[in-house]
Amino acid sequence: MATYTTSLQAVRRPTAPAPYLVSNTIDIAVENAAHTAIAADDILKVFTVPANTLIMACGYEVEALLTGESNDTTFNLGITDASTGGIAADVDEFVAAMDTDAMAVGAYATMIPGVFPNVVGAATTIDLELQAASTAPTGGKIRVWAVLMNIDNHGVLTPDEVDRDQLA
Repeated sequence: MATYTTSLQAVRRPTAPAPYLVSNTIDIAVENAAHTAIAADDILKVFTVPANTLIMACGYEVEALLTGESNDTTFNLGITDASTGGIAADVDEFVAAMDTDAMAVGAYATMIPGVFPNVVGAATTIDLELQAASTAPTGGKIRVWAVLMNIDNHGVLTPDEVDRDQLA
């Protein structure tokens, strides 16, 4: 088992507490070229999630069919590094053993019900694991997405803190 950060993307979040979408397309051919070849149990780091973030939903979509793989290729989506004061380490927290080689282009992985929302207390990553494959894929694209929200304490906002009151 190896862990790769080739496609790792930092989340840039707004300061206001509102939901926002992040997505990152994982190109399997690029991952294979960067690491000789990915194999079963390898982990691809997808997003760096900042502390004090609420994960409202998380999943993935097949953007290009997997190629070169056996007919038993499954992926997990979750967290491999526990977040202190938040979500525990669980590589299949969001999607478990999804039979990705059987999915069509545009199909979404089935999310695990009941795990959302989830709090990230300390910074962590959302990770995609090639859970099983007797022959790992050599190509294909998987777009991992998450709906997040900044839950930092912004203090008490009073009218004297906004410009419009200065203008009146």
